[in-house]
Amino acid sequence: MINDNPNNILAQNWTSNASVCSWMGITCDVYGNRVTSLTISDLGLAGTIPSHLGNLSSLQTLVLSRNWFSGTIPKEIGNLTKLKELHLDYNKLQGEIPEELGNLAELEMLVLNNNLLTGTIPASIFNLSFISTALDFSDNSLTGSFPYDMCPGLPRLKGLYVSYNQFKGPIPNNLWHCKELSSVSLSYNQFTGRLPRDLGNSTKLKSLDLGFNNLNGEIPQEIGNLRNLEILGIDQSNLVGFVPDTIFNISTLKILSLFNNTLSGNLPSSKNLIGLPNLEGLNLGLNNLSGSIPSFFFNASKLYALELGYNSNLKRLGLERNYLTFSTSELMSLFSALVNCKSLK
Repeated sequence: MINDNPNNILAQNWTSNASVCSWMGITCDVYGNRVTSLTISDLGLAGTIPSHLGNLSSLQTLVLSRNWFSGTIPKEIGNLTKLKELHLDYNKLQGEIPEELGNLAELEMLVLNNNLLTGTIPASIFNLSFISTALDFSDNSLTGSFPYDMCPGLPRLKGLYVSYNQFKGPIPNNLWHCKELSSVSLSYNQFTGRLPRDLGNSTKLKSLDLGFNNLNGEIPQEIGNLRNLEILGIDQSNLVGFVPDTIFNISTLKILSLFNNTLSGNLPSSKNLIGLPNLEGLNLGLNNLSGSIPSFFFNASKLYALELGYNSNLKRLGLERNYLTFSTSELMSLFSALVNCKSLK
């Protein structure tokens, strides 16, 4: 029940004097007798989501984003078997995700981010085979682990977003066999284990953020197979070993951030490497890297952010012939960080 409607927007528009199909935010079918879309976002509405929405049997799109809805997600939404898009993001919804959402067999996009949801993701969600554009559960308080065989049930999945939750356990190897994946964000959770070599199978990936987890081990060389990757972030995740040469052959890479791990050894400088011509931001600070900084970093004409501080074994920094600009405060921060590079000459 909606109990707060700022400026009476709905009260002024949703009147008995007009056809429901002419109401703001409502779309009907061509015959004008079935509601197919309900979109009332960014209206400052408060209250609970009415359970009788589950009676709109022809509904294909339900968007209630960016309001102040509270309470739980009604299980009756699971009756909307023709639904293709469900957006309940940026509200104050609480409780668990209802198992009944797994009945939405035609659903292509499920967006529940930025709420107060708790509990685990129902297993039925991982069998919504038409999900393509996005599964977004980020910024909640969800727990549990991911099923090992999640990929076969989500063959069309392009975007998976679960950052800022409390998920545990290993990242399923099977995830990287979802051939359509283009964006994955698992950061700020409690995932454990090593990065699998299977990661290199997701060749359509453009964005990968795994930072701020409890991972361990090395970055697999197979990461270089991600030839379409534009953003790679694995910050503060207990990684060790070398930065793989193969990363520096991903010519599409724009943002590379491996900040605050325990990476060591020299950065690659081979002339056989393509380098990173599209690089815009690089953060390798707070590691144990050594040797010289490769010159091809500074041939990246689009580079605008560079952080290499607190690598105590770095020996040479060259900044000649580049387009880097610094404010006074940024320059002072750079010098402050470089003071901790004890071997720098």
